[in-house]
Amino acid sequence: MRSQSYLLTRVVLLFSILLLAATFANAEVYMWIGPDNIFQLTNIKPDWWTEDMDQMAPSDIRPPDVEKVTYPGKYVGDKENRKFHLPSCEQIYTSDGKMAIPDNKIIWFQSTDEAISLGYIACDHCKPLQSNEED
Repeated sequence: MRSQSYLLTRVVLLFSILLLAATFANAEVYMWIGPDNIFQLTNIKPDWWTEDMDQMAPSDIRPPDVEKVTYPGKYVGDKENRKFHLPSCEQIYTSDGKMAIPDNKIIWFQSTDEAISLGYIACDHCKPLQSNEED
């Protein structure tokens, strides 16, 4: 639970700072969900942006060519370091938002118990054992 609320707090704080900066600079800020459910921010209006999107929550806005990502499990494991994470863990993504774990080293779990029973340990960063995602 802490990791999701922490992530949400960071997103809200970042969004608030950008909004405040944009207000003082008389600029607009555009925020939406991009590939892999990563928030995207820009001060340049995307060509696909509609007026309706100005009133929407950023979590509801997606570019026309980006579908919501669904995962084959609730937790993602790294076969090399034997750790498992929440799919939203920033530790498993590169700086450009791509999955850092190579495809051949990914394993998906439906529960924390499943991951632990196979010898995986919980990530210290996203703390999947404390998440509110019920097993």
